[in-house]
Amino acid sequence: MIRHLYKTITIILFLVSTSIFAQESNDNKRFVNTKALAGCSKCVFHSSDKCSLAVKIDDEVYEVEGSSLKDHGRPRAKDGLCKVEREAEISGEIKDGKFLAFNFKLLPMQLDKLQLIEIEDP
Repeated sequence: MIRHLYKTITIILFLVSTSIFAQESNDNKRFVNTKALAGCSKCVFHSSDKCSLAVKIDDEVYEVEGSSLKDHGRPRAKDGLCKVEREAEISGEIKDGKFLAFNFKLLPMQLDKLQLIEIEDP
């Protein structure tokens, strides 16, 4: 009886410890109406050698499939995605290290995030 109890406790402790120490991966994880930072993978996030739309989720940068930089304005404009990171509302999933976008919507920029130009009086 006591051996059975020890075995049961050992199995329970093993299962609890593996679930506590297992690191959760974002791979194959779905996101619905989640806010994330968006920008150019090369110019903003420095994670690629080519300009492409990317999102930053949990400090990881993923290239986006299903939407592109040009879908969201001029990338090299003052507020473009090659110049600044923007907040976006996203839905999709991470698969094979890429974010497959079902929905991708840039949110309006906050005034405090824009660099204002001071104009001198003549």
